[in-house]
Amino acid sequence: MNVPSCSESDLQAAIGAVAAVGGAVNLRRHCTYTLTDAVPPNDDNGLPIITNKVTINGCGDTITRAATAANFRFFEIDGPNGNLTLNALTLSNGHASSGLGNGRGGAIWLSGVGPALTLNNSSLTSNTADSFGGAIDNDNGTVSVNRSTLYNNSTNASGGALFASPFGGSGTATFDRSRITGNHARTLAGGIAAAVGTTVTLTSTQVTHNDVTGTNPQGGGIAQAGTMTLNRSKVTGNTITGANAQGGGMDNPPNNCGSPSTVPGCS
Repeated sequence: MNVPSCSESDLQAAIGAVAAVGGAVNLRRHCTYTLTDAVPPNDDNGLPIITNKVTINGCGDTITRAATAANFRFFEIDGPNGNLTLNALTLSNGHASSGLGNGRGGAIWLSGVGPALTLNNSSLTSNTADSFGGAIDNDNGTVSVNRSTLYNNSTNASGGALFASPFGGSGTATFDRSRITGNHARTLAGGIAAAVGTTVTLTSTQVTHNDVTGTNPQGGGIAQAGTMTLNRSKVTGNTITGANAQGGGMDNPPNNCGSPSTVPGCS
């Protein structure tokens, strides 16, 4: 399905047509789609909830939340069949608010058992979560990030770029030839936070210049309590600021996912 213009309404209609039945959406070349309102009744999502296999093909396009709009993330992907692939697309200025919803996933939230997200040649930038996952919150799903960038995202809690949690199952994330840079958190992991029971693999990926600033900050770049593998990857230039700080580059919190112990998926 081709989106006929760069308008918010045409984008929402095209994604709405495939969100529950599956299909592909082709964006207009180099469009900026500015969203001014959430899609009712999902008032913390700017676009229809993905419950089937959907591919969105961009070509240098951007989907952004208007500066004057109410807070909302862009995508919620619901398991077990929700599966979203984004190609050559930027998502910017999403804001998952705890006032409207659960505050998870500033740009994208994977919810339930078994949802999946793939990013190819894409960028998530300047998104905010009031709780977990400044760009992406992965609750018991699968995330694959390929040749993509997570930049300048922030969270008031854990996982400035990505938060991965198993929620009784197994959350996984893989990064290949990607960049996680300039992201921010206030308690745990300026870049990637991975809870007990998760598996994260980085290959030829840079985790750089992320930071945590707050009370008892941990893991400027990465905080992991699950299984993490780094292949030919760099963790450099990350920082933590605050009393009782631990792990400027990486931290392996004991017992659970660090402080606070209310982090989803922790024991």
